[in-house]
Amino acid sequence: MTEIFQLYDRVESLVDLPAFGVKSGAVGTIVDTHPGGAFEVDFGLDASGNIVTAGLDASEIVVHRADVKQAA
Repeated sequence: MTEIFQLYDRVESLVDLPAFGVKSGAVGTIVDTHPGGAFEVDFGLDASGNIVTAGLDASEIVVHRADVKQAA
């Protein structure tokens, strides 16, 4: 099943992003969309208090499971 992501969806990373300090399973919010299924995702604050924003492909994220359970 192909997931359809929209702006401001809460998603989980399926991959580690060591350059950003983001581990697989981290929850973030889609803050921008790009053609071809790429997204900018905010993962919250890092140790320095900066917002971590990473570019991810649709294959690297899933809808946050807690949000799916609430919608059911």
